[in-house]
Amino acid sequence: MQIQINSRFFLIISFWIIPILIILSIYLQTKLINQNNVAYSLKTLLIIYTTFLFSLLINKNKNNIFINMVNLFFLITFVIPATFSNMNEYFFFRDVYQFTVDKSILLIIFQYFITVISLALIDPSPKQLNQFIPNNFQINFLIFIAIVITFISLYETLVIYKITDYFPSWIQIVKSVFNSYIAIIILFFILFLKKIYLNKFQIILISLSFFTLFLNSILNGSRSFLFSIFIIFILFSFYYEKKININIKKIFYLVLYIFLSLFIFILATSIRYSLIDPNNSFFFILLNHWLNIENTIFNIINVVISRLSYIDNAVERISNEIIYNDIINLNYYFKSIIDKLSPGFEVFNVPFSTRSVYYAHLSFSEQNNAFNSEIIPFFAELHILFNYWSIFFLILLFLFFSKVYKICDCVKEPFTSLFSILFTYFFSNILCMGMALDFYFVFFVYLFLAIFIIYLSYFIY
Repeated sequence: MQIQINSRFFLIISFWIIPILIILSIYLQTKLINQNNVAYSLKTLLIIYTTFLFSLLINKNKNNIFINMVNLFFLITFVIPATFSNMNEYFFFRDVYQFTVDKSILLIIFQYFITVISLALIDPSPKQLNQFIPNNFQINFLIFIAIVITFISLYETLVIYKITDYFPSWIQIVKSVFNSYIAIIILFFILFLKKIYLNKFQIILISLSFFTLFLNSILNGSRSFLFSIFIIFILFSFYYEKKININIKKIFYLVLYIFLSLFIFILATSIRYSLIDPNNSFFFILLNHWLNIENTIFNIINVVISRLSYIDNAVERISNEIIYNDIINLNYYFKSIIDKLSPGFEVFNVPFSTRSVYYAHLSFSEQNNAFNSEIIPFFAELHILFNYWSIFFLILLFLFFSKVYKICDCVKEPFTSLFSILFTYFFSNILCMGMALDFYFVFFVYLFLAIFIIYLSYFIY
């Protein structure tokens, strides 16, 4: 059986998923009726499901890649986690009450709907998706760039494990400009190219680059690498409307991928705890996880649902808006952007807003030892920044997307398609990942600089 990854396929899958979620939500609400957890009512869930399906119908014939990505993330991080909201106590620990939940959901739905409508009307998605057929020299150049970025990403790991204490500021800057996701996207870009033949040496280099990036992620205690690979694969599939042959072998690989993700999660978690506290033995932590595998799996499910539950974070940000008004505002964003782009010094000594949001729930002594951050989901950020006037910001943002793609079209191949997909990944991040607009402004500057250096390097190469 052959399927084509596009908006129609997504619509069909969702029309199977939503009835299952409705049945689950009715069951969970009935079973946990005596629980005191603040959660989403069945009425609220039905509003979420209906709005989601309606947004899928809007994109049925358009196949707008940004609407596809927004809808996919809304399904994974809003629709599904909302169904299981009875099972966590997040709102209890953040002083969120039932009446504010119901109000916040309507505001989130409003921002989500406006975003989808604006994307449908302006349609900033790239128009020229025809792939070029690169020569062997161009493929080798792209592989070389991916390998260089891979080695740059390894340097911090060497410092973490005290293989070297030398970590100059210029390497930190280079690492910020050429982050590992650029290497991953370049490698995917090569693999998705049509009508080309990769020789064995090229395949080995690509495989080693992927493995090195994967290993580096694990050694840093990151548990999101395989999920990121999955999302990037979906992005490319939407971008090129990839056709996939479904058979028993590929279903087996998918199941294997899921089990591998479970193992990697346990391994990365053990490494993370040993890095936080060197007194904790990595092998002891790993052994303890395996000896209590049933509890470990249950905890993993809770952690994954919690990490994916952008809806809970969005509701909390809006419900406690008064706490975040001094952080989620354009004046604060301006200061954090200036600090991050200042070469070697800070003017305002202001971190990214996502880190300050995390600080907002800590005591002063705890803040000194905190290096984490918390997401600010895009729909909550839109409400806090612009309220009902967010449509004007969205129109300007999507017109900017369109302008960037027009500039990409002026660049000679083999770079038009690659730069277009890099920007598509970046714009999808803005709409989906919740790292806040101050971070994405800096990210865009770095990405633009990275693209310029890659383009310039090609002529030197």
